[in-house]
Amino acid sequence: MTGRAPATAALDALLDKQAITEVLHRFCRGVDRRDWELVRGCYHPDATDDHALYSGPRDGFISWLTEFMAGCLATQHTVSNALIHLDGDSAGCESYVRAWHLLRPGQDGAPPTELVAGARYVDRLHRRGGEWRISSRTVVIDWATHAPPAGPADLGPHAVRGQAGPGDPSYQLL
Repeated sequence: MTGRAPATAALDALLDKQAITEVLHRFCRGVDRRDWELVRGCYHPDATDDHALYSGPRDGFISWLTEFMAGCLATQHTVSNALIHLDGDSAGCESYVRAWHLLRPGQDGAPPTELVAGARYVDRLHRRGGEWRISSRTVVIDWATHAPPAGPADLGPHAVRGQAGPGDPSYQLL
């Protein structure tokens, strides 16, 4: 059985990293589908978030996010390059995020605009009760653009469109 303990430790580390990666993915899904309970479940109750335009506790962040997202016609958040450092039941994680927002038209009759940001989530996560969640998050903005959209693409009459909430096709599977 020589070598068994290192293999078990490596497998445990992979499972922990996968669980943390799924927290990141659930966060993006929750934001884009406006599923605030899914977002809430990504954070510990005493977590904090410094999200560029908001800084404070989890529930205040979700309230702010709900209001901010009401000003968006559509969004898409994608994460990649997750670098995770495990330390027992604690972990540090840096992941890259591309956040695309189609903002509603202005009250002055201005057309919709696109806000796109390239950023990083710098997270501290903890495993409590066997579950990994975010304890603190800092969003580091690396670049951003705000401009009129290029215009809608005609994807044909059979294109399935995403939407906020449980009407989105993904809720039938997940």
